This record gives sequence, C-alpha cells and structure tokens, in this order.
Amino acid sequence: SDKVYMPVQVKVWTLSLPDKRHIPALYDLRSGPGKNPFGDNLPDEQGWSRFLAQYNVATGMLAEAQPGFTYKNGKVYMETKAFDEIVHFFLDELNYSMLYTPEFFYSVGWFSGAIPVFDLQPYSPEYTKAWKDAYGMFIDHITQKGWRKNFVLYLSDEPRIPLAYHAIARVADMAKEVAPDVPIYVSSWDYIEEIAGHITAWGIGAQGQFPEELIEERKKAGDRFIYTTDGQQCLDTPFPATERLMPWFCFKYGVDAYEFWGSTWWTVNPWKYGWHTF
Repeated sequence: SDKVYMPVQVKVWTLSLPDKRHIPALYDLRSGPGKNPFGDNLPDEQGWSRFLAQYNVATGMLAEAQPGFTYKNGKVYMETKAFDEIVHFFLDELNYSMLYTPEFFYSVGWFSGAIPVFDLQPYSPEYTKAWKDAYGMFIDHITQKGWRKNFVLYLSDEPRIPLAYHAIARVADMAKEVAPDVPIYVSSWDYIEEIAGHITAWGIGAQGQFPEELIEERKKAGDRFIYTTDGQQCLDTPFPATERLMPWFCFKYGVDAYEFWGSTWWTVNPWKYGWHTF
C-alpha cells in the first residue's frame, strides 16, 4: 500500500510536580490499619499512608494516633506524643498539605444533635467550656508546631435532619470563638440554609447538588469548598472516571480539595464472601 508521510511538530513542556500538592486528595483510612480480619501482615498507618502518597493521595483522617483528652475536676488535659509523631510524618515527610482535626472534635452525627464530650450534656455550661477548652488547647498546640494552616475542623458528616443542623450551627459558633481562621468543615453534599453563616468549609457533591451561583455567593462570604465523594469512585466502575475529573472540577470551580470515603474498608474476606458486615 502507498505510504503517506506527514510532518509532525511536537512541543514538549518540561514540568516537575511540587513536593506539596496544590489540590489535596484526601482518601481516609477506615477499617484499615490494625483492624484487618484476615490475620495477614498488612502495613500500619504509616505504611498505608506512604503507599497512598506515591499517588498524590493523603489519608486526611488520623486513623490511629489521636491526641488523648481527659477531664478531671472541671479541667481538660491533653497528651500529644503519638499524635505529634504521626503529624510530623504526614506533613514533613509525606508533604501533606491538609489534615482533618482529631475524631474527638467530630461533634454531630447524621441523625442526631451534638455528641457529648466527657459525658457532659451538650450545650450545658460544663459541656461548652470543656469543648472550647479542648479545642483551644489543640489549636494552641498546632499553632506552636507551625501546623495551624494545615488543619480543617471536621465537624459533621452528611447531616440529614434539622436537629443536626441546629447542633452544627451551635458548635461551629463555639469553634469560631476559639479559632475563626481555621476552616469548619461539614460534608453536606447539598446547600443547607440552616448552617450557612456558621460553617466556613462545605463538602459538596460533584454532580451539581450545590448550585454554582450559591458556590459564588458563599465564596464572597469567605467560605471554602471541598468536593466530597462516596460510591462514585469504585474499583469496578472505572468508566465514570470521576477520580480523573475531580482535579479539573476543582480547577474550574475554585474548589480547594476533594475527599473520598475511603481507601480501606475490611470487614470479611472478599475472596470468601460477597459482602461486608455493616
């Protein structure tokens, strides 16, 4: 057959990725390190985090090394040795740029009001003081370490009822009194009028649940945005390719980061059972 020769001109860009990513991808560890039911010798939290970091993914949540909070005679105490070690590893060795605050400050459930701390009744004077004291101690600590800019207060995940909205508003206002500059995050998916003006970082769905005009309106009020994803990213559904589209969505709509639930979830042996325990 006849051959056809066509000139091709190629422009090659010399690019290098920065050590710290401008768009964090947070894929948290869930039932992972130390909780594997198979009895295999799997990596610990640092091992999994190092593996994920090769693909520019951060774990976001601290799965194991939490600061310890205790309460005695109306006073809060905090112990941070293990916490400091893992955060130093995340920020200084793996170059994470964003982390969620410890689970202690996750304060409102899907279908509930505020979660008690130290068995103190939510919104009581004792509860309010203890929560703010603990949060203040934590903020002071990460400020002294130079980590304040890296943390986001994860307040609630997928609240669904007015009781939860009311609780988010109250606790968010408490957090603002302590550290108004630290983002207060709720993965709401949709716009929720009752929490607008209280939280400062929205976890929004990438399928248009949060109207673009409201994104711009809340940005003018100083709010930030993170895309939240769930079942849209699965090993057996590659064609939607949302994991490839998320950085482009972030760039187009001015969204700071995206997060995914979650990178590990072991309950039973998948080679033996076709389900997991709930």
